[in-house]
Amino acid sequence: SLCMLRINYQISPQHMLGAYYRAFWNKTDISYRNRSEVVEDNDTVDVVRNLGQDISRSYPTHSANLYYNGKIGNIELNSDIDCYFSSPRSLKTNDERSEYSENRFNSYGSFSSSRMWAYKLASSYSVRKSKIEVGIEYTDSKVDMATSSHDQYLPSGDNSIRESNLSVFGQYGLSLADGLDISAGIRYQHTDHKYTDNNTDTQYRRLDNVFPSASLSYRKGKVSASLSYSSAFNQPSYSRLDGNLMYVNRFLYKKGNPNLRNSKFSSMEIMVAYSPAFLRMSYVRQNDPILFFTEILDADKNICLSTYTNGPERKALDVIGGVTIRGKSWNLSPNLGIEKQWFKMRFRDAIMSFGKPRVSMNVNGSLTLPYGIWLMGDFSFQSKGNVRNLHLRSAGVLNLTLYKAFLKGNLSVWLAGRDLFDGQSSRQVIYSGDVRSASHEKMYMRSFEITVRYNFNVPRSKYKGRGAGESEKSRL
Repeated sequence: SLCMLRINYQISPQHMLGAYYRAFWNKTDISYRNRSEVVEDNDTVDVVRNLGQDISRSYPTHSANLYYNGKIGNIELNSDIDCYFSSPRSLKTNDERSEYSENRFNSYGSFSSSRMWAYKLASSYSVRKSKIEVGIEYTDSKVDMATSSHDQYLPSGDNSIRESNLSVFGQYGLSLADGLDISAGIRYQHTDHKYTDNNTDTQYRRLDNVFPSASLSYRKGKVSASLSYSSAFNQPSYSRLDGNLMYVNRFLYKKGNPNLRNSKFSSMEIMVAYSPAFLRMSYVRQNDPILFFTEILDADKNICLSTYTNGPERKALDVIGGVTIRGKSWNLSPNLGIEKQWFKMRFRDAIMSFGKPRVSMNVNGSLTLPYGIWLMGDFSFQSKGNVRNLHLRSAGVLNLTLYKAFLKGNLSVWLAGRDLFDGQSSRQVIYSGDVRSASHEKMYMRSFEITVRYNFNVPRSKYKGRGAGESEKSRL
């Protein structure tokens, strides 16, 4: 469910104020089945079949924005203040049936409370063919996470994370000639991080980073080309920093890692296009990539722990090309890509290479049928290959949609079929330390939807707020 209120006030043609408030809440109830088998020295130790249920409830998630947008001569000002509050809860139950040991039933609850506020001020100055932009952004977040176990298998726990980020950035852009542009920028970020576990142990971290960027682009007629360099880091989500222990089944527990470091990366990208075709190549060098990792927690009881860790340096090359073909009553856009990584890490007593490339294909298009009906479809496929320390199997998804408009386009009807062949699944093998774990998640996502939409005479939104702390919201 969603409730939203948006307000704009135009002080003058050059100055505007506005605000919005959004509340969202939902409830999900998921039932699932899984089968676990433990093998030692080619002998089956145990087989457990589990019938589980996960009930999640999101009490109203509140978000709001207040902005100012103005222009004084050649100077543009944009100021945003954002806030965000969320408190999701979940209850999981597992009914385990074992072939070699006792049956087991357990329940497990989790609760988290998140709040964030952010401020961003950006100013740009344009003169002739150049533009300078400078700004500052600040975020302050607090996340409390707690678990309650209703049996003797796991302890209850709670922890909290308090983090603030201060960023200062600047960028300079210049048009050298007709269609030729260059730009260069830099961003400095300071982070203060505090993690408290069970209200006792506290760890502090203070980080300072500088990220440069540059680009060169050209566009004329049907031809366009660009060369860009960028650097940044991926901050782990707060759930990946959660040190509370959670129950998956009797052989597998999971938790986050409060000691995870930010993953830094730098990338170089080249893109060339001659309409309607394009080719894009990117090369990424990543330090401290965040990996799924499984380790032995209790060898006597065959219990493993699934968590996250930082891995060794990873390099990857991604190439994708495509074209758009148009007919009188149809269009087709096929894309083909390949991703190859250079990544090695220790597995058992040897260094293992994870270099098998993955091929991806995406085709989408539309066809006009009689009586003004449109048939639209998209198909995506990814081959097997390596991503970080995972070996992923192939998967493909097909979606089809019928569309018809009435009343001069004000009334529209959509009939959609999603994942028609039930091809959406996750089959992977994780190599980590001394443990090799394989999983196959079959997601029965095939569905059929009908949507009826009527457009009233609603004016276009004049809201000019840009938001603040967007990357921080995604971590929450």
